[in-house]
Amino acid sequence: MKRYALKLIAIFALSYIAFSVIVVLFYTNIANRYVFERAGDNIEDVNEAMAARINQSLFLDIDRLETMIRDIEDREGDVFTGLLADYTARGVDVSHVATLDVGAGLVFGETFYAFDERFDPVNAEHQVTFYSRSYALGSDFEDTQLLVIRTGDLLVMLDAYAYFESLMELPDIERTSYYLIVKDHQIMLQENRETTNDKFFDLLRASNVNEVYIEDMQNALYDRETYTTNTPFVGQDVFISFTPLAAEFSDRDLYLVQAFDTKSAESVFDYLGNLLWAVFALTLIILLGSLYLVYALVSSRLNDIELPRLTYYYQKPYLIKIDRTGLIKWVNQTFKEHIPSYKSYANILDFDVQHVEKEYLIEHIRRQHSLTTVFNFYDQAHYIHFITLRTFGGFTLVGDDVSEIEGKYDTLRQLALIDPVTELPNKNHLLGDLNEHVRVNTVEDMPALVVFEIVSLERFKRMLSESVVKETLNLLISTLQRSLEAFDAVIYHTSFNQFTIFFKNLENKDQAIEWSKDLMWELRDPLTVSKNILEIELKFGVFYIEPEKYSSLNEHKCLSNLDLALEHAKESAASTLIVYDVNLTQYTSREEIMEEDLVKAIKNNEFMMFFQPQFHHKEQRILGFEALIRWDHPRYINESPLQFIKLAEKNNMIIDIGKIALNETFKLAKEFEPFDVQISINVSPVQVMQVGFVNDMISLYKSYDLKKNMISIEHH
Repeated sequence: MKRYALKLIAIFALSYIAFSVIVVLFYTNIANRYVFERAGDNIEDVNEAMAARINQSLFLDIDRLETMIRDIEDREGDVFTGLLADYTARGVDVSHVATLDVGAGLVFGETFYAFDERFDPVNAEHQVTFYSRSYALGSDFEDTQLLVIRTGDLLVMLDAYAYFESLMELPDIERTSYYLIVKDHQIMLQENRETTNDKFFDLLRASNVNEVYIEDMQNALYDRETYTTNTPFVGQDVFISFTPLAAEFSDRDLYLVQAFDTKSAESVFDYLGNLLWAVFALTLIILLGSLYLVYALVSSRLNDIELPRLTYYYQKPYLIKIDRTGLIKWVNQTFKEHIPSYKSYANILDFDVQHVEKEYLIEHIRRQHSLTTVFNFYDQAHYIHFITLRTFGGFTLVGDDVSEIEGKYDTLRQLALIDPVTELPNKNHLLGDLNEHVRVNTVEDMPALVVFEIVSLERFKRMLSESVVKETLNLLISTLQRSLEAFDAVIYHTSFNQFTIFFKNLENKDQAIEWSKDLMWELRDPLTVSKNILEIELKFGVFYIEPEKYSSLNEHKCLSNLDLALEHAKESAASTLIVYDVNLTQYTSREEIMEEDLVKAIKNNEFMMFFQPQFHHKEQRILGFEALIRWDHPRYINESPLQFIKLAEKNNMIIDIGKIALNETFKLAKEFEPFDVQISINVSPVQVMQVGFVNDMISLYKSYDLKKNMISIEHH
């Protein structure tokens, strides 16, 4: 026994020496490689997180600026004064607000300042950029480095260092410096507040950084990749990390660059040094307790075995034993304790099983597929997920409570399929029901879809409170539900002012139309809602689901046809209800062709102006002309211009067409100026409502140097 003890001691001694050498080498390798790599990864994560913080802050300020501008314009206030007041009220120190004159200079208030000759005007056109007013406009201005945010032609200038002071705070790690640079590595902002035109890579070269590393950095910048490296920099050994900011900010690609002292970055992982001493202490304990080693190992093994056994004992799964027909033969104590109504279940078919039809449930279990059941008690749904194991005489179902996971799923499903205002099924729900119906539809069914739009609801929403609109919807829903009591139908709230009815089986096609007419008749009188008298105007579209008449009919095609019928009803002055047929599609195709031709016409300037004279009979002279636009295209030359004008207004192409008409009209007005003849021109309301329309008209008037009262603008 003693000999074996000596051998055991010798083995332990040799093992200790070998283990110690391995630990020392292992620790050295960690110190030289693992710790270094972890420190670099950590720095890269810190830089990416900081870049994300800057992106979020800038996007938020851009959105806030655009919102403030819209609010000020809605109030018809002065944008410059309003912005300064809004920023002051929020406690934001805005240095300046200016207007960009592209390629020329900046306008502060009403004063224009040209760009300095050393300043590239393109730098002022980015959504986010940095420069001082002295650099952009000349030495007469202050040289404070500014963060310049652009929306449209409006520039808001903030003190860059004040803006980034809180953003760049790092509570858990020391930084030696930070920079904001662009793709050509020009420094736009640096922590030491020096305003220079230095190139960042020139600083690296001054620190004797190898050109190979600099080239790798440049390639990463051009590829918009995050890049982290260890290098000497301004007399220090540092980790430098580059991370691109959002591409939308600037065509020059902004990057955040941060430098961190290498030793400081590695100090985060000092715990590995303590781990070495712990390892040595552990080996000493192992050596001194060598005689107890076998017992400790066996005891540890027994404990490892005992722990899962105890865990299984105290955290038993749900177990159900069934035979091949689904008859429940036995349930364990866990099932009895957690399912109070367990005695009411005699067969697995009595369970509420999700996503499996009852007629297929036994086959589902025979194939040993998993299943999820729902048990409702104490006013709460409990979800148990079972896996199926084949055992002698039948199957054993082993279950786990997944109520928390499934509860979240049900909540998300509710959000996706139910309208939050009316609590009716929404468009997603309708698509799912249509998919199921089209898939299993039989020829005996006569299904139909009826959609109606409350034409005036958008106006009610703008004029009245949200509560009045909601009460109006509730009254309408009550009327719908009463009218559909005799039908197998479902109501869907498919958009704010649209409801769709899915009739699953009508006796004849006329029923859908008759129901629509009955609903219009019932709502013929104005509704009184919270002392408001509201007239309800409805437009209807009807589509009969007949798969045998249409090739490859699916749920999306059904809704597309239904929407097309509604659109024609909305466009019709004579009809409030349109039933879909293939001719509607042909009409739409012609409209699509006209739309494509209009795009080409604008590009090729295919429009010409006709001028209808206004003749004064008594004076026997022409007093003026009315400018009329015509489309010089062989397909549309003889058609009323109202057709393409209406289409152009719908697709916002009227703005470009209007500019062509105005230019041609002003050109002719200049020629007729000596004859004191006034020319009138119709302008679309869409064009009049465009921001800047008045300024555009004034600029056009000035460009032709016309006398007063030469042009008369009309719209209707």
